[in-house]
This record gives sequence, C-alpha cells and structure tokens, in this order.
Amino acid sequence: MAILSFPIADVQKLYDHIMDSNHTPTPCFGDLDTPEYYPNGVVVMDENNLPDASKIDPAKLPRAFHLVKGKGVYLMAGVEETLPGTSSENFVVYAKGMNPDLDDNAYYEARHKLGDDFIVSIPAEWFATLLRKKPAAKVFRISISSRSKSLKL
Repeated sequence: MAILSFPIADVQKLYDHIMDSNHTPTPCFGDLDTPEYYPNGVVVMDENNLPDASKIDPAKLPRAFHLVKGKGVYLMAGVEETLPGTSSENFVVYAKGMNPDLDDNAYYEARHKLGDDFIVSIPAEWFATLLRKKPAAKVFRISISSRSKSLKL
C-alpha cells in the first residue's frame, strides 16, 4: 500500500476546474466496467468485445480526479475541457517524490510502490471531505494498493 501526498493549493485548482458545471466528466479506464455509468445500467461492448467508452453517459459519471501512474504519479482533472499546464498540455499535480522532472528516482519509486501504469478515478468528493474535516490541511493524501483506494485524513 502506498500513501501519495499532493500539495493542497494545486489540488484546489484542479478541484475548482472539475466542479465547474460547464465541464463534462470523462471516464478513465477503471470506469469502463461500471454498469451504472451506461444508459441502461449494462456495460456496452464494442466490436472487439471490450467496454465501449463512447457509450458511457457523462451525466452518470461522478466528478473526479484522474490519478495517473506513468513515468511519475499525478492527478489531473477528469473532465473533457483541459486546464492548461505550464510545462505540459494539461495542468497536473505530481505526488510528493513522484515528479520525473524533479525527482531522480520518480519512475523507480512509482514502479516499486504502484506497479504498472494505470489511470483510476479519485472522487472529487474526497477533497471536499478533507476540507470539511481538516480546513487547515496542507496536503491531500490518498492511500492506494492494487485492490483499494481511500482518502487519508
């Protein structure tokens, strides 16, 4: 199990973007097998017998961050409308020690703690819960393993 820490001010910027009612939620790979996100509550398969993301009803998706594990580990907005970044197309918030541009061992740390690349949804409500319970919080912490994910208060 890994505990990832993200700076609160940067996560707040993502949260505000995600919660903008003009922005459309998007699914990530981990959402494709969730029947509740499809119009009739049944996962729709494509011609290759894989879940068809284009058939997901965006109105049924919860507002969420996308937690991405690639060369590093970061959060990005889980909405169609991008939030421009300064050093990349999208604004992203790297977990402490997991930014490949700043941390020499980011790739190896990420791979050791989290395994292969992935993208999972992190409910935006977790951030709201943190701010309600700990208004002076400096970091947004997520506990994650191959089987579970949770907010760390």
